[in-house]
Amino acid sequence: MFLATTRHALALIGRLEDPDFWGVNPEILQHEGMTNLSAINAIAMAINAGKLYFIHLGNQKPGQFDNDNPVMTGMDGVKEFIRHNVESYRLAEKKADQLAENSVLNKLVSEICDKQSPLARALESYDFDTRKKTKIDYNKLNTTPLKIAQLDYEINKALLGL
Repeated sequence: MFLATTRHALALIGRLEDPDFWGVNPEILQHEGMTNLSAINAIAMAINAGKLYFIHLGNQKPGQFDNDNPVMTGMDGVKEFIRHNVESYRLAEKKADQLAENSVLNKLVSEICDKQSPLARALESYDFDTRKKTKIDYNKLNTTPLKIAQLDYEINKALLGL
């Protein structure tokens, strides 16, 4: 079966008979890149849904068909590509651990991401019927200020080491 993006797969999984069994294996550059969507966003969505089972690292030219950019310099080029991907992943994992321990970021995320709201519960369920039945106070949702700019600023400070 072919589903164009991680979002398509997550939508389908929520409608399956046993959604807990299924997960996603996003192709970081291929399928998200072919549609010019954000692979990072797709991974975040899969993690949030508890459905990220594996990450397929590829070598895709953005906006093109799934060709994995086959022009590599033999096995040495393939090994170098894999080594760079693994090292980059380890750097990202280390930075993610640092960000997860940042008390300022945790406080802001906690304030912004009200996990008790009906909207948050509906979106986290990935279940169409739950979303449809959820009553949302759009006036409150639209008038409640969020500290998104402050969170963005604090994340940039943490990423840039300031």
